[in-house]
Amino acid sequence: MNTVSANLVIVRNEWYNAFYYADTEQLAYLQTEWFLSTNGQKFLTKEIQLKRILENKENIVKLKRSESDLQIREFKNIACVTGRAAIHDGDNITQTNFIENWIKINGKWKIQFISFESE
Repeated sequence: MNTVSANLVIVRNEWYNAFYYADTEQLAYLQTEWFLSTNGQKFLTKEIQLKRILENKENIVKLKRSESDLQIREFKNIACVTGRAAIHDGDNITQTNFIENWIKINGKWKIQFISFESE
């Protein structure tokens, strides 16, 4: 793994930690202003996503995530991350496929788009 990948892995881990701790301040910092999220049915803007995380904080902090088939492809200041995730809620496991687009702005990685779809 090269230095760019290593740095991106660290920032991705920070983003996911912030998500599963419902730390919307950290999420807002790690996301671009034009961040979008989709589950294949509808798009959420950054503002709506952060609002929903706060509304569902009790449920989100109970979730655990594990990943497989992770691939990181970098193109200068842009990176695409794909893989599979298993989301554990204590009783059930939901399998999802995901794709993330990251961009380096002023030397810092920011997530600009995430799409995920349950299997």
